[in-house]
Amino acid sequence: MQRINFRKNILDSLPVQAKRYYVSDEKVPGLGLAVYPSGTKSFLLYRRINGTPQRIKIGSYADLTIEVARREATKLNAKIALGEDPLEERRAIKDELNFNDLFDLYFNQHSKRFVKNADEDKKMLERHFLNKLGRLKLRDITPDKIRKLHIDLGEKYPAVANRVIAMASAVVNFGRKYGYLEQSNPCSGIKKFRTISRDRFLTNQELQAFFSALEHENERYQDYFSILLFTG
Repeated sequence: MQRINFRKNILDSLPVQAKRYYVSDEKVPGLGLAVYPSGTKSFLLYRRINGTPQRIKIGSYADLTIEVARREATKLNAKIALGEDPLEERRAIKDELNFNDLFDLYFNQHSKRFVKNADEDKKMLERHFLNKLGRLKLRDITPDKIRKLHIDLGEKYPAVANRVIAMASAVVNFGRKYGYLEQSNPCSGIKKFRTISRDRFLTNQELQAFFSALEHENERYQDYFSILLFTG
């Protein structure tokens, strides 16, 4: 592997070849750049971990500056020096559940069996929560992200925002109870919006339409809905 001083003008001018090749940085041990036949380039760290040569991808050359790549390579070198395995750590994070995964467990093992209107709750959470935070790993769902979602949703639908956070909290508590995660509940402490009661009474015109509709039902339903109406 050719060693060069990583500078932008030098890395920009590296030629594309028929096969992938690598160059390494003179300043940071193990830091390399892969140049692919497609013309794309990626920073990586080449080190022996527990006696086995490993290439750890740092990121795309198009997305990272040389200094950022050097800092990341230095951090990885420090972890390896302390006996850690960054690749194993990444695998563990990759295998960790995201919120969508945990919700599926919650819905199938608990909500569908014990929660009234579970299907309606699922639709609400899918619409207002899962499509925004569902793909995040559980460790990446922070109180700040929950609070921002609650505030953004509450600007138009305060009651819905409160309900969504309550449902998300139930999912997290399920995960904590059954050992799917150990972190504290990021939904705890979220202050609910004040909501206005939506109770209303039928107008005289609506009452007439209501009783007219009842006349077409059998006597049992007429009695049942009349009792509901008169008793509130």
